[in-house]
Amino acid sequence: MDIRRHFALYEAEPVLDDTDAIHVITHVDVVPVNEDAGHRHVEGYASKMTGKTGCLAAGGYAQIGKSNHMTIWEAWQDEERRAAHLSLAHVISFRADILPLSGSPYDARLFRVI
Repeated sequence: MDIRRHFALYEAEPVLDDTDAIHVITHVDVVPVNEDAGHRHVEGYASKMTGKTGCLAAGGYAQIGKSNHMTIWEAWQDEERRAAHLSLAHVISFRADILPLSGSPYDARLFRVI
């Protein structure tokens, strides 16, 4: 069993009243010397999603023991709102800023609760 425990860099109170929500889990891995900058970027990105139209929940987490490995969790009301979010300036800026710090490909996966 592979258990990866995390601590919150940023976590908003979820408003999950939509059982059809789209959940996005993104793994962000930065080179260890870039850990602090990575934490700041993930925290800032997650906090800017909070309260956006269609965003039901958002959080940024770092793995205990390997805190240069981070996870971003998002829950969106629908695909249309999630797709619109991807074109916002702060999202484009986050991806441009995190790329030079990265130690692996940016990996975002979409899920629905069944």
